[in-house]
Amino acid sequence: LNSFNTYRQEFQFGQDDWLTASLSARDVNKDGNFVQPRLFVDTLSNNQTVLTMEAPGHTGGVILRPTQALPETYRIEYKLTGLDFGGKRNGSIQYQQQDDNETKINGYSSQGCKTQHPWGEGSGSRGWSGDASAPYCEWQSVRDGPYGYNGFHFLTVVDFADPAPRNNHFWHYHRKVLMDSFSVHPDRIDSFGSSQICDASTNEYYDYQESNFVTVNMWVSGKANYNPRPGALTGNSQRFIT
Repeated sequence: LNSFNTYRQEFQFGQDDWLTASLSARDVNKDGNFVQPRLFVDTLSNNQTVLTMEAPGHTGGVILRPTQALPETYRIEYKLTGLDFGGKRNGSIQYQQQDDNETKINGYSSQGCKTQHPWGEGSGSRGWSGDASAPYCEWQSVRDGPYGYNGFHFLTVVDFADPAPRNNHFWHYHRKVLMDSFSVHPDRIDSFGSSQICDASTNEYYDYQESNFVTVNMWVSGKANYNPRPGALTGNSQRFIT
């Protein structure tokens, strides 16, 4: 954990500052140079005003939350006008990014290592020795391999106040309700098996391999007092509703 610095920024905006933005970025070399996430107001080609969230680095993040705690009863709704994260483009998990022509693999840059360091999948899992002092590139890859995936949280309700971008283990403990996209690399499907996707227009299931890998999952907390198997990812049990 001492091998890098983490920079954080928070600010309030909107009517009566009812929204809070929380941003995080990792300085891997501790030299003040890092990929900075952004949140800004933009105008689309149809003159629609939108709020754009950008997190170019996979070790950074952006969270938008209400400034005040949610009341006892509440309703949350927003309109998503565009998404550029993981998944396929034109049927392929590897593609050229249109704005800068960079080669992407499941949303990640093809350049350099992209790993889970310093929060591995688990000391008993493949692709990592379990040694926390192992160099960055010797940890499990998030871009490909048996643990390759790219996740995007559309909406999350957690069990603590003032959430900010954190590591994957932390969210496995504290999320209560989640709507997300879990873009799994084909290598991971080969290792753990595929799943089924519901076509809402026909109410029929089809194989995940046939999808564009950006399907939406609805997740709620599972069994209480859940304990993962030794060496596995910490967290709680999960129930998916599709």
